[in-house]
Formats: sequence, structure tokens, C-alpha cells
Amino acid sequence: MNWGRCLVGVLLASVISAASASAQESEPGSAEPPAAEVEDAEEVAPPETPVQGEARSRFQLGESLYEQGRFDEALAEFERAHEISGRPELLYNIHLAHRDAGRPEEAAAALRGYLAEVEDIPNRGLLVGRLQSLESQAASIHDQEVATQEARARADRISAQHARPPSRVGPIVMFVLGGAALVAGGAMAFNVAAIDDELANGCFNGLCPYWFDDERDQLRRRAISVDALIAGGVALVAAGALWWAVTTPRGRDQIALGCGTTGCSVRGRF
Repeated sequence: MNWGRCLVGVLLASVISAASASAQESEPGSAEPPAAEVEDAEEVAPPETPVQGEARSRFQLGESLYEQGRFDEALAEFERAHEISGRPELLYNIHLAHRDAGRPEEAAAALRGYLAEVEDIPNRGLLVGRLQSLESQAASIHDQEVATQEARARADRISAQHARPPSRVGPIVMFVLGGAALVAGGAMAFNVAAIDDELANGCFNGLCPYWFDDERDQLRRRAISVDALIAGGVALVAAGALWWAVTTPRGRDQIALGCGTTGCSVRGRF
């Protein structure tokens, strides 16, 4: 037997077996990947739900509207996105829309909620200062609104008082007193005239009894009282007419008192 040929045959058989095993290991799909490769594989994110998609779309639309200066429309989109998603970060965008729309009180409320619900805020100190500024602006606006409302209420009360019909008690009382004085003065004047006629008939050829002197003195005193009553009555009536005219709103009953070279007159429209 040739031992050299046998040794060569054994070596060739070993090489062929090793090559066959190597080819089977490298063939695609012939074996599962190593465990390390399975653990390091990238985790696939779950698909976005329709609700999340709507919240994202509304947020993006709100950002676009905000950049265009349409703050109220942007606010509506931000609030809807916050309502759908419940993400507290959207309160920051809501506060910006309120602030730039000129509503510091609402902006302060949204920013306060943002600071309370979100923990990791890099610029928290800056936002706290902004919150204080917004609260100060809101308080100032509130004070101005209160002052405006009070001024409007005072103006309404004054207007209501002016619109209320004026009281006619005073002028009417003066009319009554003046009329009574004129009536009393007229009656007394008639009495004085009658007594004067009696005294004149009691005298003959200018000769009068001595007791007529006392009667004539009383008659003069009565005449003075008549003049006082008539003058007082005219004054009271004139004052009542003037009072009525002053307190009568334009367009309603009016009384005018006028004096000229021929005397005084009272003109009225009722």
C-alpha cells in the first residue's frame, strides 16, 4: 500500500468537508441572525392616530396664522389642538396669541397654566417675569375699566335726573299765593273806594265832621295795604312764571317774562 497516497486522500477529504460547511453558513436565509443584532434593531414608532393627526394639523395651521398676524384665528386653532391632545405645551402658544391680540389677563392665565403644568422649562425665570408684567397690565386695564364704568354710571344718573319731569310744586305755590294776594288787594281796594265815597257824601260844601279825620287815616292805611298786596301778588306771580320757565325743558311748556317801554308781560305756551 502506498501510504503517501492515502495521507493525501485524507487531507483532501478534510478540506472538502470544511468548505462545504462554510458554504452552508454563508448561504442567505439559511440561519437566524445573531441575538445581538435582534436587540440592536431600531424600534418602529406606532402609527399616528386620527386624533393626533388632527391636533398636529391644527397646531401647524395655528402657527401659520400667528405668523400672518391673525392672532384670534390662530388662538382658535391652538385651543382646539390643546383640547384634542391635552398637551400643556400648547398653553404657551395660547398665551402668545392672547398677548399679541391685546388681552393680557387671558395671556397671563394661559402662561400661568403652562408654568404650573410643564416642569422642564429652560427659560422659566424669564417667563415668570413676563407673567408678572402681564398681571400688572391686566390689573391696570381692570382699574381703567372700573373707572370708566363708574363715570358712565354717574353720567347715566345725571341724564336720568335731567330727563325726569321737573317739580311744579314751587311755581304753583307762588302762583296761588300771588293770586290770593291780588284777589285780597282787589277786594280791599273795592272796600276802600266804597268808604271813600261814603266819606265824600257825608261832607257838605267841603265841610266834614271832625270824626271823619280818623276814618280818613284808617282809609289811607288801608290804601297802603292794598298797594302792598297788589305789588306782592304781581311779584309772586312773576317769580312763579320765571321759575316755571327756568325748570321747563326745551320743547315743552314754556313761559316767558318780558318787559319793555310799555310795561311787562308774561307769555306762555302750555
